[in-house]
Amino acid sequence: SGVAEKYEMIKAIHEQPLALSRVFEKEFPNIRAVTNIIKSNKIESFHLVGIGTSFHAAKIGEHFLRVVARKKNVSTWNSFDFANSGVSLSKEDCVLVVSHRGSKQFSAASLKLAQQNKAISVLITGQESQGDPADAHVISTCRQETSSAHTISYTSALFVLLLLALELRNEVPQNYKEITEQLPQHIQRVISSTEVLALRVAKSLAPHFAAGKDSHLYLVGWGLNTWTAFEIALKIKETSYLLSEGLQIEQYLHGPFCATSNATVVIFIAPRGYGTQRTIDLIRTVKHVGAKVVLVSDDVEKYEGEVSEEERIQVPTLTNELDSPETALSHVVPLQLLTYHLALQLGTNPDTFRSDQRLFSEAEKFYRL
Repeated sequence: SGVAEKYEMIKAIHEQPLALSRVFEKEFPNIRAVTNIIKSNKIESFHLVGIGTSFHAAKIGEHFLRVVARKKNVSTWNSFDFANSGVSLSKEDCVLVVSHRGSKQFSAASLKLAQQNKAISVLITGQESQGDPADAHVISTCRQETSSAHTISYTSALFVLLLLALELRNEVPQNYKEITEQLPQHIQRVISSTEVLALRVAKSLAPHFAAGKDSHLYLVGWGLNTWTAFEIALKIKETSYLLSEGLQIEQYLHGPFCATSNATVVIFIAPRGYGTQRTIDLIRTVKHVGAKVVLVSDDVEKYEGEVSEEERIQVPTLTNELDSPETALSHVVPLQLLTYHLALQLGTNPDTFRSDQRLFSEAEKFYRL
């Protein structure tokens, strides 16, 4: 009850473990059937297509296909570009379109283009999707989200893409099987243990952003969590209307650092992996010029002395593997919670995409998604 529960975004965040369980239990036969079709046709060329949050899911899906499934010919496209740029396709290609609603015009056009060129077409979409898949193979993710700040559909799509990648791999390591089986319960542990921490960080950041318009926020990651940084930067724009930017960790030093000051917040997404030392370097660097730092990590012991307890969100550990694919889910969830609580602290509505404000609702007449 109360203000904190009245928004649809937080309800969706809390439902994620159940949604992942449903994907594992109900969609797995469908996922296996799709991968069998891909294997039987000896497909080795993959195009992942999406827009907005679905584009970030597609980029992480590309990582899954390259690293987990060990596929060499994988590309990711924004739906607008894929539908309009004249990409060459044939029956030797597989096109995977990620679209929660299924109704976005350029994602629908991308699916149609794939079908016209006889490519194997896969639509990863929400239940009761508005899309017209025609001959596409459909894999469902979760219920339709009421909030415009998509969370549960994002993690559900990531889980579908991870399971697809695992099924496409010829010999799946036992530890990968264990990770996927345990992931829904692990995400419940992540929510339970990080929500209080996310609220604490949100309360500490809110005065910083409420104080003046010059404040801005960077989210920094590496590997597949580069796209976690992009996704949460997008979520913060959607829900708090703040200037926020997602960056790959090394890219941050090549320009964005010059725009860092005591008006800047830098959130580091740092699961155990090859970017640990570079993250420590950057924490010291940005603190030296006065920026405020937040660390989100399942490996916080490595940062002892670099960040205080108030500056970190400790993520529960599922595996000691370096750069494990599950971190794309386990590290985005605490940041979804932070995004939500920051919006509440700043007094914005996280669900509406600003359509409750007259100027923005009027502007919708100039475009169609």
